[in-house]
Amino acid sequence: MPNGGELGIYVREITDWKRNLRGTAASILDTGKGIHPEVADQLFQPFFTTKSTRGTGLGLWISNGIVQKYDGTIVYRSVRSQDRCVTSFRVFFPVSRAFDPGARRNDEEANETGTMVGSGYQVTQPR
Repeated sequence: MPNGGELGIYVREITDWKRNLRGTAASILDTGKGIHPEVADQLFQPFFTTKSTRGTGLGLWISNGIVQKYDGTIVYRSVRSQDRCVTSFRVFFPVSRAFDPGARRNDEEANETGTMVGSGYQVTQPR
């Protein structure tokens, strides 16, 4: 933020109610210049940049691809109010079923490693 401002980083467990998934969200907020509405639709496009000769415009595009690979989402919001602007990006990753104690593992996942019981594993003998 070239002219000052504040930066906040928050990490918390949340529920993505649109997909009914529990997970972890990391939010990054700043009170910098903000994102102008006319460039907002292009943020996650490859090679889009507002930095003229600096940068390649691949950062958000690559980041979004990695997050989507793990069934996560990146959303942004930029709000202007009089002389102040607040911009936030939130990255959400759902809890993996492999690490979710309440999830049941199917036979293929369980095979020789055991079946999931409560918060641990019940080891079974291979057949």
